[in-house]
Amino acid sequence: MVKSDDEKMVGTTIGMMDEKIEKLPLQKTAHEEQILSLIDLALLTKDEAWFIELTAELKRVQDKKQG
Repeated sequence: MVKSDDEKMVGTTIGMMDEKIEKLPLQKTAHEEQILSLIDLALLTKDEAWFIELTAELKRVQDKKQG
């Protein structure tokens, strides 16, 4: 879930030009909740390669957590 300090913006959608969006590298210390938020963003931007990368990282984190 994306959070905002501007309560009026919570739940709204804003438009952005694709060429203005810069993908940030995934931190090695990412938590499951952070990865899930990034997966949502990958789906919204229709970035299939990033989605695949994130789901693989989510599986790795979940496997590590289980033991």
